[in-house]
Amino acid sequence: LAWGSLGCIYGDIGTSPLYVYSTIFSSSEPSQADILGAISLIFWTLTLIVLVKYVGVVLLADDEGEGGTFSLYSLLCRKIGIRPHDVMFRGESRMMRNLGSSSTGGSQARTLPRASGSGTRVAGLGMGLWGMTMAATGMVLGDGVLTPAISVMSAVSGLKEATDAVTQQTVVGVSIAVLVLLFSVQRCGTSKVSSTFAPIVALWLCSNAGVAAYNLALHGGGALAGLSPHHIPLFFARRGVEAWRMLGSVMLCVTGAEALYADLGHF
Repeated sequence: LAWGSLGCIYGDIGTSPLYVYSTIFSSSEPSQADILGAISLIFWTLTLIVLVKYVGVVLLADDEGEGGTFSLYSLLCRKIGIRPHDVMFRGESRMMRNLGSSSTGGSQARTLPRASGSGTRVAGLGMGLWGMTMAATGMVLGDGVLTPAISVMSAVSGLKEATDAVTQQTVVGVSIAVLVLLFSVQRCGTSKVSSTFAPIVALWLCSNAGVAAYNLALHGGGALAGLSPHHIPLFFARRGVEAWRMLGSVMLCVTGAEALYADLGHF
C-alpha cells in the first residue's frame, strides 16, 4: 500500500519543485534574501498544510475508510442530522471515535439525532453545506485538470534548455501527447497505475534528494537558513504588496496535497 501510494499520491506533490520557484520570481530578479524568504514560505506552507492540516487532522475524518469532499459531506450530514434519507449508520470515523463521540462501539448502528431548529433553518443549513461541497468538488476537478498540464509543460520545457532545436510548439505538442497518454491509462485502475508510477516517482524523489545533496556539498548549507520562519515577515516587509501576489505562486507547492484525502478509499 505504501509503495502504491507513492505512485498515486506523491507524484503530484513531488513535481511541485518544477515550477514553484520560476513562478514566484517570474516578474523580477530575486536577491539572496528573497530566495531565503521563498524557501521559508514554501517549507512552512508544506509543513502546516500537508503535515499539520492533512496528515494531522483531515485524514482522521474518514467516512468508513472513504475520503473526498462527498464523503466528508456525508459524514457531516449524518453527524448533524440533516440528511433526510439516512437515519442509521454503522461505525464512525476515526476522528469521531477519537473524540469519544461513539459510546456504543463502532460496529453498532444507532439512530441519528435530528438538527434542532425550524425546518427552514435546517433546510438552509443543508443547502449551504451542499453548496460548499459542490464548490470544493469543482475546485478539486479544476486542480485535477490544471496541475498535470502545468507539471508536464514544466518538465518538457526543460528540453529547451538542452537544445535550441526544441521550440515552444514542440513543447506544447509533446506535452499534449504525454497528457493524452496519462489520462488514457486511468481506466486501468488505481492499483495498476500506482504500481506503474511508483518506481518512476521514487526515482524522481531520489534524484531531487541527490541534486540537493550535491548542491549543498558544492555551495554550502546557506539555503538551509531559509527554514527559519523569521525570513517570512522580512520577505513581506521588503516586497510589500508584491509579496502577497507571490503568495499565490507559493501555494503551488501544495498542489496535489488534496490527493492524500481524496484517494483515501483506494488504500
